[in-house]
Amino acid sequence: MRQSSLGEVAAFEESEQLITNYLREVISDLRPAMLNYGLRPAIEELVDNLSQRITQHPTFEINLDPASVRFDPHIEQHVFRIVQQACENAVRHAHAQSIRISGTMKSDTI
Repeated sequence: MRQSSLGEVAAFEESEQLITNYLREVISDLRPAMLNYGLRPAIEELVDNLSQRITQHPTFEINLDPASVRFDPHIEQHVFRIVQQACENAVRHAHAQSIRISGTMKSDTI
């Protein structure tokens, strides 16, 4: 049997924690739990997560109706993904300093 040094054990544990955190992030991104409460709460959580994760800290402004209108879960997830990808693109490719998310949600229109 091979004895591991403390440094190797610490490096392994750190790698394990990084992988675990990454997998949790991937799993939670499959269908954000906040979508159960509606698009606006899910988008607010998205902004919170982006603010924590992104080192350049752009400012975010959310201007969405606080309406309690709900849509088919698939539609809500698609709209969420569109907003998520737009924010990621703005940060990654445009190096945005300010991101505004605005829209109107009515019973027949998003």
